[in-house]
Amino acid sequence: MAQQSKYEIPTCPTDCGNISNLPAVSFESCVEAMKIFESEICDIYITIPDENGDAVNKPATWTGPAILTWHSSFVGDAELDTVRRVVVIGDLNSEDAETGTFSKRRQKAVGLKPHVLNATIDDMSDANREFIRQLECGATVVLWFATIGGNFFGGVDGILGDIFNVKLPLERGEGNYEYATFQFSWEAAAAPPRITSPL
Repeated sequence: MAQQSKYEIPTCPTDCGNISNLPAVSFESCVEAMKIFESEICDIYITIPDENGDAVNKPATWTGPAILTWHSSFVGDAELDTVRRVVVIGDLNSEDAETGTFSKRRQKAVGLKPHVLNATIDDMSDANREFIRQLECGATVVLWFATIGGNFFGGVDGILGDIFNVKLPLERGEGNYEYATFQFSWEAAAAPPRITSPL
């Protein structure tokens, strides 16, 4: 079973309540003004959780200045850095949430959704390959991710989940190159928070 992540999710009604109001929306009348973002994942930031499942050295707040301070203080390649930036080609899949029906079939309870991030690494330096080989053990980690479209996901707490299905294939034929793939899974009732990436 996937980890249940700790990032902030929208507040859902309790005690048989219904949504009391809907958040604001913002649509543009012309294509040029629409907010359109490329969705391919290009960077992930990985750290280890402490004994409570909280990220070691997470950002102070979920704002651009705090993310920049966090990045300059904790993200790096050296042994002493606690957060690793990994350049990937990636995507995110979200499955349907489990739904239970209760009490005379009047009420439905929506459960957690499984989310799976799929990542490919094509820069196969010796250091990167050893990093991936360590991940072959399987690991519970906290991560954040960024997209080519310029957005940063995960909230101040990051996304707690499990790395699995790590592969280092070597394919036959001319024009084939070494690469690595892995998956990262978690469960949450909603997608992770997003901000414009300051990085």
